[in-house]
Amino acid sequence: MTNILDFYSTMIELPIYFVNKRSRYGYRFTEMFSELVPIQAEATLEPVRYSTDIMLAFLDLSLRKNKEDSKKFEKMAISFANQFGPLKYEESTYLEDFSALADSMSSVTKVGRPEIQNQTALSTNFSVTIIDSQTASGDLGTFVEMNSLRSAIWFDFLISGTQGYRRCEYITLFNEKRKTCTAWICIGRSDQKWCSDACRMSAKRKLNKLADQ
Repeated sequence: MTNILDFYSTMIELPIYFVNKRSRYGYRFTEMFSELVPIQAEATLEPVRYSTDIMLAFLDLSLRKNKEDSKKFEKMAISFANQFGPLKYEESTYLEDFSALADSMSSVTKVGRPEIQNQTALSTNFSVTIIDSQTASGDLGTFVEMNSLRSAIWFDFLISGTQGYRRCEYITLFNEKRKTCTAWICIGRSDQKWCSDACRMSAKRKLNKLADQ
């Protein structure tokens, strides 16, 4: 078990490896225990390989949590699961798991990483394995393997944005998110204002159009 704040300096360059299983027909929460279950129990499971975009999508969810009522948050959690699968692997995922991860990410965003000292709903200790596997391009690479989507998101959130995250400038300018916008940029790794060239060019065209009106 390693504390992420001590582990950060050696692991920052290694990408995360985890392949989740997502039900093709989506999920729902049970009424009695708020357990996440497939809409069709025997539905085909599709693999979803982890990427930092998944963590950024959950970061967006976590900062919206306190602005929404419980029913709205439940719908947000289902929408996330429909895209990326359950938070836990080989054990049940509950609505509380989504809430705990969202609250932990929100707390760190407010107070910063050096000050958290395990004062979050989730621990900053992780059991990790270093593996060699194929990259998306087919080359062999070294990864930090995680044992669940929740662990992958939480670990990635803590090591990727050493100084936090900023919103893509497109959202700052227009108070809306483009369809392909990832919404967030890691400050510790980049001083860029745009999550992609597509957002930058789209904003330029939109500003020019507004200026001509």
